[in-house]
Amino acid sequence: MSQTFEKLYLVAPLESDLITALSTSHALEGGGTISQNRFHDGENWITLEPEWCIQPIGPIREADPETGEVTLVDGRFHMNIKCTPELATWITAKLPEGMVVDPVTPLHTWSD
Repeated sequence: MSQTFEKLYLVAPLESDLITALSTSHALEGGGTISQNRFHDGENWITLEPEWCIQPIGPIREADPETGEVTLVDGRFHMNIKCTPELATWITAKLPEGMVVDPVTPLHTWSD
């Protein structure tokens, strides 16, 4: 039986904004809170798990094929995630409006 995956295109002003938005906080018994992120270990994105595959992209740049000059197209942090439908529902509900986008012609895409 084949697993079905959904493809999400995420964007945030900064990488740290996306890390924060995907984190969950839990109250500690003695007071205070602890923040956890199942997609980021504090240093790197956890790019591959059975439920997801992450493609961190960062800002979008294009190079002129003739001159090699690189131009910043979009300075926001971009990331693609291919995940189970249940996880896609959780991510879409968790992230603030505007962080899940549906680009007309994505520069980075997933193969099926």
